[in-house]
Amino acid sequence: DYFARVALRYDGIALASEKQFKIGTFFVKLLNYTNTFEKNKISRFEIQVENRWGKEVKGVAAEVFVLNKGNEVVTSFKTPSLDLKPWAQDVLWTFFDTTNLEKGEYPILIKLTYEKESYEETGRIFIFEKIKIDTTKLLVGIIIFIIVLDLIWFILSRKKRENEG
Repeated sequence: DYFARVALRYDGIALASEKQFKIGTFFVKLLNYTNTFEKNKISRFEIQVENRWGKEVKGVAAEVFVLNKGNEVVTSFKTPSLDLKPWAQDVLWTFFDTTNLEKGEYPILIKLTYEKESYEETGRIFIFEKIKIDTTKLLVGIIIFIIVLDLIWFILSRKKRENEG
């Protein structure tokens, strides 16, 4: 943001004006994106973008390429397009299916397209596997632990009584 101040004095009359303004370029900036996903789920993938131009930018969309370690495309997906008002921020979003991906870190390429321009940025996403706990086995284990603890307490208290008596 810039600030301009003008003062004009002419023939005994003084005029002054102040104005704040922005200087921008025809550019849509990628601000942030979702980078953590659960394995074997369909999750929302969001890309936050900002219009760096003083006029509306039409047809802003993104295509995301998920790559393997050899930089080969494993999967890709696109967002619907939207129009960005001057200097505005908004979120492009779509759904991302991690069913065929293993847990771990993946490089990605995000390609933003708008009007007749495009912009690419690289990044990383992380796919994690949720730990599954079988509640039945967990409860059985806790009950067995309590029974064993109770038996130890019973045996120790019995020996203590025998030693006292």
